[in-house]
Amino acid sequence: MSSTSHAPSAPCRTNTSGTIGCTRAELKASPVTISTLPPDVVADWTTSAQKDFVAEVKKKTGEPWPTQHFVTTYGDMWIFKAALEAAGKADREAVAKALHDMNLSGGAANFFPGNGRLKFDDNGRREGASLLIVQWQKGVPITVYPAKDAISPPLWPKQ
Repeated sequence: MSSTSHAPSAPCRTNTSGTIGCTRAELKASPVTISTLPPDVVADWTTSAQKDFVAEVKKKTGEPWPTQHFVTTYGDMWIFKAALEAAGKADREAVAKALHDMNLSGGAANFFPGNGRLKFDDNGRREGASLLIVQWQKGVPITVYPAKDAISPPLWPKQ
């Protein structure tokens, strides 16, 4: 896996596979890091639409950011809630149809990157899903692209 990085200063460690290992405290104290994260790093991609949610999570947990798994699981529960309500019953076929027919704006759709809409195509793939670019800034992963989802503009290394 390739990466371009202004690596965090010691005591962060690099193992034999090239994975950088840092505690949250070490990351928080490190300079800006621009890199492709290895697959064993928990990802984060909160967006500007989730600011209130993120602030609440940080206050309740004391953690510097909620992880991707935390955010998407929370969003998934809202999607299933909407599907169960649309189906009107806890029936597998009815809920599957409600998911297939789902076309949400806001609410649960804010927990997934894209156009603020949650809709699935005939193959069950999400329509309008988009790429997010996340950059470590002052030890915290921050969404920097696209601008509509960005929490902060990207920081570029000084030449």
